[in-house]
Amino acid sequence: MQYKFDKQNHIHTLDGQPLIGTSSMSSVLAKPLTWWASGLACEKFGWINKGNKIKGFVSKEKRIKSVEKFLEKAPVNNPEEWLELCDEAYSAHAIKLKDSASDGTDMHEEMEKYIKYCLTNNEGKPTLEYKTKNEKVKILISWAISNVKRFLFSEAYCYSKELWLGGITDCGFEDKNGKYVILDFKSSKEVYLSQFWQCIGYAIQLEENGAFDENGNQIMKFNKSFDYVAVLPFGMEKPTVQTNEDMIGGKEAVKAMCVLYKKLN
Repeated sequence: MQYKFDKQNHIHTLDGQPLIGTSSMSSVLAKPLTWWASGLACEKFGWINKGNKIKGFVSKEKRIKSVEKFLEKAPVNNPEEWLELCDEAYSAHAIKLKDSASDGTDMHEEMEKYIKYCLTNNEGKPTLEYKTKNEKVKILISWAISNVKRFLFSEAYCYSKELWLGGITDCGFEDKNGKYVILDFKSSKEVYLSQFWQCIGYAIQLEENGAFDENGNQIMKFNKSFDYVAVLPFGMEKPTVQTNEDMIGGKEAVKAMCVLYKKLN
């Protein structure tokens, strides 16, 4: 069996046949983003979210002033301009997602640079020698010093013939207790269960066939299973790594998601 990754089209293949992408598989589970998207649309009309107990509340006076400011400048007498504004509101979430994806790619690269530095210069062991001005990378470094014995890989390509999956996992490490862990970096402001299951999907693939480079050359085999998965949501103001140890339940969930994806596609 020959695994390859088509970088130009971002497609994983096995013997020339396209595999299901692990992130695509995860799309069968909806994230709770409906309120977020509607909020972005409403903001186009001067609306400010009233807040909540956790983040704090915004006064009604401040919210009204924002609406008044909008109404002073709003093109309410011009149907064509009003329609244009409505169109902007309708697509606000898509534009935000595109911008976030670009920012997320940059942050991914910054975090991966640190892990690659550890792998190249310190036998995978976390180090404080790496210099960065990025505050969120500093959070990753501080966390790694306390929790990681050694990084195993950065950006590993993997696949499963059994589930017909392909993917690229951000990072793997051995923790201080000798347990193997998949770590993924996410641009979200919180961690979703589907993100943990996506990581477990990578664990399934790595355990089945090992890790590869994008050209299909095997770079690593694993003599033990992964014990748990972790996610670092760098969209969070003060990111904290969160973990999930339900590998048995997660693997069943991944199999179910694969079935759903195939049925829907």
